[in-house]
Amino acid sequence: MAHHCRSILLLVIACFMTQAIASTRSLFPLQAYNQSPTYWFPPNAPDYIKPLVPAKLQQQAHQNLLKHYFGGNPTSSSPWDEHYVQQRLPDKGTDSIASSIKKMLERFDNVDAKGDSINYGSNYRPYTQTWIDAIRTNVQLTQFKSLYFHAEQRGITVRPTMVRVLPTNDPSFYSDTIAGEGYPFDNLQESRLHIGTPIYVIGHSADTLWSFIMSPDLQGWVLSDSIAFADDAFIQLWRSAARKKMAVITDFNVALTEPHQSRIYASDDIGSILPQLDAQHLMIPVVNNRQQAVIHIARVAPDKISTLPLTANRKNFSLLIQRSLGRPYGWGGLYGYNDCSSELKNLMTAFGFWLPTHSSKQITQGKTVDLSQYPPSERLDFLAKHGRPFMTLIHIRGHIMLYVGNTDTDEERPMTFQNIWGLGPEDHSRRSIIGQSVLFPLLLSYPEDRSLASLAAGPIFQISYLDQPTYIDKS
Repeated sequence: MAHHCRSILLLVIACFMTQAIASTRSLFPLQAYNQSPTYWFPPNAPDYIKPLVPAKLQQQAHQNLLKHYFGGNPTSSSPWDEHYVQQRLPDKGTDSIASSIKKMLERFDNVDAKGDSINYGSNYRPYTQTWIDAIRTNVQLTQFKSLYFHAEQRGITVRPTMVRVLPTNDPSFYSDTIAGEGYPFDNLQESRLHIGTPIYVIGHSADTLWSFIMSPDLQGWVLSDSIAFADDAFIQLWRSAARKKMAVITDFNVALTEPHQSRIYASDDIGSILPQLDAQHLMIPVVNNRQQAVIHIARVAPDKISTLPLTANRKNFSLLIQRSLGRPYGWGGLYGYNDCSSELKNLMTAFGFWLPTHSSKQITQGKTVDLSQYPPSERLDFLAKHGRPFMTLIHIRGHIMLYVGNTDTDEERPMTFQNIWGLGPEDHSRRSIIGQSVLFPLLLSYPEDRSLASLAAGPIFQISYLDQPTYIDKS
């Protein structure tokens, strides 16, 4: 009898939890929002192929991007440059790598976690002390106490690779009864790097399966078999080829194959850049049996790449946006999909514009106007009047979008391209999920559900003009 009652109680609890989760999530209907780029950017428009920025400015942006990736001069920000790496290897204080990793180990330790801060696995069970202790041992924290640049620790990614907060593929979620938490928000997922991304290897896990690396703008753990070390000869040749001609991949799941198609080296997506030899051949890094990078030639479909940078005009933006629309939201590049910031980073890379990984830093690349002190209606009016299509970023707390023009209704409202998880009411009690890349207007309210807060109504509302870059010396 007691066993029977216990079973009923567990069933009731399970039903209650399921209902609680369902009550925090619904799907936002998109039927009213035209998702055709040709509708918003008609090919017969007189400015369809007109450059959005001067050619000189786009080339300056392109050179800035190459400096971040490949370096080679005193002002560059590449993990292949000693001065850049050494600046980011503090061995003392709260900013040290050892201190940062220690904080992450504490964050994912459930020993003192309560309520909303408990870390759960994919099986909905809280992580045990054994789990985090094994990761702590694998980290080898003492190796990060004294760090100095060593040229032989420079490297490059040999395939697209996930960057993790700690050396594990296990996901970590907060409870999905909390609106905006649970899947897909794996708190251990940092970002995703394309093939051919320069890195610096700072350390290794005890089992050697993971490497702690520095990329052009972030640090984290990657699988060791996704990278190769790069010696001076490789770096010199790669830099030289990159300065001559680079290509950018302009579609998704693009195969990089051996010239006779007997071997597939990798596949990658929009935003991946590699040295270009001709219309269908690229240089790619391949790892040899000593874990050193060597250069191979890869063949790629000619309609899937373009010489970097693509001319920044409505036609080319329309093409890439068309290929991106409807792809699922991927937190931190999860499963090879984009979140809000990686969507824009990869898109703008194709046009030669460097953007950092995190949304809060992306707006620093252009002249910024902070409209946070104004009410939502005035924010939207300003953007509709002063936004520059495809060259204006919109940053709100925890999210970023690209302004692409205005709606064609009587009351013009800004239209955006963005990858967004969803909308929520002001009390943050639930999410109306979009969960993909969309063309979506910024409205004061949405007729589908008036209780949802406007994206323009948060505490932060900033716009940034990428055609007025902050990295160009105007003196």
